[in-house]
Amino acid sequence: MKTLLITILLSAVTLSAYAKAEQTIYYHSVTKSDTTRIKWIESETENGRRVTITIGSQVTVIESDRNYVTTGCHITDRAAGTDVTISLSSGKYILRGTFRNKVCHLERQSAGRLWVQNISYSVGHLVHWKGNFEYECFRPDNLEFSEMQASDKGMTSFRGERVRDIKISPSGLKAAFWSCHYYLDDDWRYVAYRGVNGGPGTSETIMYRVQ
Repeated sequence: MKTLLITILLSAVTLSAYAKAEQTIYYHSVTKSDTTRIKWIESETENGRRVTITIGSQVTVIESDRNYVTTGCHITDRAAGTDVTISLSSGKYILRGTFRNKVCHLERQSAGRLWVQNISYSVGHLVHWKGNFEYECFRPDNLEFSEMQASDKGMTSFRGERVRDIKISPSGLKAAFWSCHYYLDDDWRYVAYRGVNGGPGTSETIMYRVQ
């Protein structure tokens, strides 16, 4: 009986620690014609970390290890008919579920880079830990596999604040045609974004933390 009570108490303490580690952050994504509110819920898990990102009807849950490298991803969007799980096993990505009301059953070999499904969540920790690095991910809007790179460009000013500028671009020759910038505070946490998310003529997107 005593052992059982100790186990229950330890479990309660562990759950309480995880609950206290949970943090909610809001961002605004602003284009020339629209403003979107983005909600993040960050928390610690038994095996690492979890971030839940809500943008309109789309909810993305990303599991990471303690080094902020992705270990699993679940994307849902009821309005778009999407419910997809992405996993990585023995160097192979497996995508299962429904995407835009169509059955999704895909497999893709990893390129051997770090899997970082949401770079804004992980970039500060990874740059601080590894310096410049290459990674791979799937775009949530079309599930396109992308090979990317992150480069620390040093300190700059953005919206009146001193921030660290991390340039994100595709690996290889594609880097000459597109890039964006993530900005970090003194604690290496993501605070803002600037880039063009679309073809020629698309207005620039600015994203910044509001809480």
